[in-house]
Order: sequence, then structure tokens, then C-alpha cells
Amino acid sequence: MEWGMTIDLLTHTNKTYTMTEIAKELNLKSAVELNNKLCELKIQYKSNGTWVMYSKYSNRGFELIKQEVLDNGRVIYHRKITQIGREFILNLIQGAGK
Repeated sequence: MEWGMTIDLLTHTNKTYTMTEIAKELNLKSAVELNNKLCELKIQYKSNGTWVMYSKYSNRGFELIKQEVLDNGRVIYHRKITQIGREFILNLIQGAGK
């Protein structure tokens, strides 16, 4: 069985979370604080103003990236965290002592 199929079987693939929602679960002040913690822990880095997971984590089904093209032609990306990604982040941050 492929990794992606395993993820689909283990999680509710339609439920996603924002970093703000996960930050609140961890009693952090904001998504900014959570993103910075994940950066310090070498989970993600910022590239052209967008948070990107390191390759070690990017193919594990932790996030979904959706592209939106605005009326003015500008492209923006929306990142949502999957259930398995949420659990990974919660365990990681709680294990690091917040």
C-alpha cells in the first residue's frame, strides 16, 4: 500500500486546519508564533514570503497547498494542515515543551 493511500485510510482527508486553529489548541498567541517555532525546529522555512516544509516533511501528507489567482492576476497560496499534520505538530510542540 502506498503512503498516500495509508494516510487516506487513517485520517479524515476532507478536514483541514489553519495554523491559527492549531496555535490556539497549543495556547500560543498566533499562527506567527507557531510558524516561528516550526522554523526553529527545522520543520519549515520561509521562501518568497511563504512557509515551506523541508523535504523531509513535505511528502508526508501534512499539508495541502491550494493556488488562487486573483482578479488582478496575482497568485496567492493557501496552506491548510491535514489531520495527520495537525497531530504531528501538536505532538512535536507539546514534546518540545512549547
